Amino acid sequence: MLLVLSVLGVRAQHNYEIVGYLESGSSSDSIYLQVYDKVPKILQHTKVENRRFVLKGTTEVPRQVTIKVKGWRRSQELYVEPAGKYSIQLNEDWKLHNEVIGGQENAIRKAYENDSRLLLDTLQILGQEYEKATDDEKIDLNEKMTLVNQRWDSIKRAYIQAYPHSLAILDVMRPQLEVMSFEQLEELLNLFSDNLAYASTYQHLLDRYKEKKDERLVGTEAPSIVAKTVTGENFNLSQLRGKLVLLDFWASWCAPCRVGNKNLKPIYAQYKHKGFEIVSFSMDDKEKLWKDAIEKDGIPWIHISDLSGLKDSRTAQDYHIRSLPTIYLIDTDGRVIAQNIDKEELVGILEAKLR
Repeated sequence: MLLVLSVLGVRAQHNYEIVGYLESGSSSDSIYLQVYDKVPKILQHTKVENRRFVLKGTTEVPRQVTIKVKGWRRSQELYVEPAGKYSIQLNEDWKLHNEVIGGQENAIRKAYENDSRLLLDTLQILGQEYEKATDDEKIDLNEKMTLVNQRWDSIKRAYIQAYPHSLAILDVMRPQLEVMSFEQLEELLNLFSDNLAYASTYQHLLDRYKEKKDERLVGTEAPSIVAKTVTGENFNLSQLRGKLVLLDFWASWCAPCRVGNKNLKPIYAQYKHKGFEIVSFSMDDKEKLWKDAIEKDGIPWIHISDLSGLKDSRTAQDYHIRSLPTIYLIDTDGRVIAQNIDKEELVGILEAKLR
């Protein structure tokens, strides 16, 4: 209760103050404070005197702002809060560290960045190796990157759970919203406080959740699929009624897809004689690349494609495929019962359904 009263007491004071110093770089006579809401909007403008400046403003909620120095290409983002006092040292050279002191949101963001730095450096190194790698090397590198990303996701989740009211941590998640599944977006909405509903990132999260909900196929009959198999035979999804079917959308150029196929092979071997089938629908548009990947990876289940590519495939549109891999689990009656589940969840369902 004391903490709640303290926070409310702080929020009653709306004034914030930013005291800054141009530590290095070319001299400038003007500083601009901007906020981005679809387009940049200047909140304040002040003069620089002896490389020092002061910005003052009011806010009722935490918000992200940007300080721009006239004549510099480099800018500095920070979070301002009600009654916040901030000290900032700015450098024009990107190689030099800018110092931002003050505010709970800035402290949370800095702690998160410190905890993530080693993983980001590792991903950068792996990404550089990936650019020069062969197809087989890319699959191995993708497995390494997946493990690093899983550790990074654990850090993000820990921060969300510790700071569900934090705008800074909500903004950390914004780049991922475009590729998140319905289940992931729903979990994120449940984790973050709706006190952040004023923020554009929260509204974007809500919009993406609604879009994915409208596209969600779980509980509905699986859209029909008629295509050619890799051997040129006609295939109709309805011919698999009576089996549990994992429908996997992938492509030869998608390294995570090929890692996923590798992980599915032992599951398929264990359950294929118990009423389980896998159908991989390729988003390739070149037949040779498709066939070469199947042969190289030794994938033993049903393969189909219309060779139209991701953007032009009618089946991809029917199943709302926006990223790869995307998977659906279809029951014996042809209804979608799960979407984008991991291998552990898949095995759990198979154990329950195919006893």
